[in-house]
Amino acid sequence: MRAPGKSFSAADLGLVPGLPPEEMRQVYRRLVRRFHPDLGGPADFLAQINAAYDAIRRDRPFALPAVAARPLRRRPVATCRLGRDLQKSMAETALLALDDWLAVRHGLPRSPLLRQMACRSGLFSPVERPGLLLPCGVTLWSEALVLHHDGAIRAGPNILILPGLRAGDGGRPEPNGNLSAILRSVPRPSRVIELPVEDARRYGLDLRFDDRALPVRLRFAGRGENAGAALCDATAKRYRGLFRQAIAPEF
Repeated sequence: MRAPGKSFSAADLGLVPGLPPEEMRQVYRRLVRRFHPDLGGPADFLAQINAAYDAIRRDRPFALPAVAARPLRRRPVATCRLGRDLQKSMAETALLALDDWLAVRHGLPRSPLLRQMACRSGLFSPVERPGLLLPCGVTLWSEALVLHHDGAIRAGPNILILPGLRAGDGGRPEPNGNLSAILRSVPRPSRVIELPVEDARRYGLDLRFDDRALPVRLRFAGRGENAGAALCDATAKRYRGLFRQAIAPEF
């Protein structure tokens, strides 16, 4: 082992300026292992190695490995929870809209008893049930008002229930007690449907941000079946024999 004098250059130790950072680190670690005092190296040699290494780093700081920056998670301006009473009202409105759809589209009476008689007599064959979609929450963003649904919107006819909303304290959306049912047919399953400002105003969803009228986005999480199956099962006698087995939509 060569003992260093009072002065030495970084080149004497192999710590040459201009080496790639990773190679410089490897040279430094190798010298530390070789000349450490615990392994028999001169007492002051490790301090000189550290000083030379630090001097090179000050002249050319080593860049840290590049790390992809995580995008900032945006947060809505405000949120609105739809309470249990409102959920119950939306379910009742959805069933009334389904009765109207059966009457207008298939000529069935609104009376469950008469509908059962039509099925038993063979005058009516089961049809595919339209989707029934009830929102479970609302978020207000700077660019749109978003109504969230747990279920999926299927290809074909869908009955969408929209709660009327008004701006409450601090612009937070809150239900105004009105409900609308709209029929929307889509060619394929979708995650998002956007209603223009004019339609949003017509359905009582006239909310603004920075004095701008906002469009409405209906967002579907696709977690399982929409509300139609559960509602029809809960009122089995009302719709017994009217609908074929639904197929879960694929995105």
